[in-house]
Amino acid sequence: MILHPEFILKTVDKLASDSEFISGLETKLDLDFVPEKVTGNLCFANNSDEIRDDFKQIFTSADLSDYLYAVLHSQLYQKRNEESSKLHSPNFPYPKDTETFWKLTGLGEIIREIYSSEEPKEDISTFVSPEVRRLMEEIDKIVVG
Repeated sequence: MILHPEFILKTVDKLASDSEFISGLETKLDLDFVPEKVTGNLCFANNSDEIRDDFKQIFTSADLSDYLYAVLHSQLYQKRNEESSKLHSPNFPYPKDTETFWKLTGLGEIIREIYSSEEPKEDISTFVSPEVRRLMEEIDKIVVG
């Protein structure tokens, strides 16, 4: 099952405003959530996409979005949460650690970029490009918990 990108965006908006989920994620990752990308004369570790993941001190709404893109494209996650997905209240897992979060965030970013660069499909729920299918398999290898 492939979820429509509009569903993913609505889910991200909902979770970004869920203080309990965000607080739990901050605690699990030992990172601070900053809703918008920070610009200006701030610490380099908080202000660059080029910094290594293990030095990052924050995550943003964009990072959260990409993480959720990855989780939602995990076939293992979809199977485990089939009932709650039907009710439009999916139960999102916290990643097991910061490294897993950043791996999934990177894969989710690739999937999001693929969807935004492709021509819209008549029925996105049945179309999966070979590249997205490969990424889904890679995500399933990471999503264990």
